[in-house]
Amino acid sequence: MKNIEIIKSLKDQSTWVLLFLLIITYGVYGAYYVKEKSGIMNSVLEEGNKISKGFIDTVIIINWLSLALFIVYLNVDGEFIISSLVDLVANIMFIVWAFMARNRVNTYCGLSSGDASWFHGFWTFLFTLYYFNYKVNTIVNYSETLQTNSAKNGKNKPSNYW
Repeated sequence: MKNIEIIKSLKDQSTWVLLFLLIITYGVYGAYYVKEKSGIMNSVLEEGNKISKGFIDTVIIINWLSLALFIVYLNVDGEFIISSLVDLVANIMFIVWAFMARNRVNTYCGLSSGDASWFHGFWTFLFTLYYFNYKVNTIVNYSETLQTNSAKNGKNKPSNYW
């Protein structure tokens, strides 16, 4: 794999911690996760491949709006459909970002569908931020294990992983 440094710089926390933070912040933490990871990727990507600041800002605004409407919904009797619609938009934006990030990492690192480190579209769609975080952690952990093992006994790495 080329450019593994970018994946190492994307590693932050465990996926369980990410899930917990997203739950207790009603998704707002996810918006800042998107902002942070996009900034890291944008720092190495060419101008035409960067994730736009406008998109990132929109993700943040939609998630804060979602939280605000959720709080209002808790205090209103009856159905509050606007809150549900904003939640849907927020989740769609997370899916869109996950695919944007996936495509950029796959391209920048020269990954293809035959590589074990390739970010898969099906799992990206189902688990969005969680899959992205999990995959980054898995690749970094594997890389560190591989380096430790090869330093100890000089074994070669499997050719299909990198």
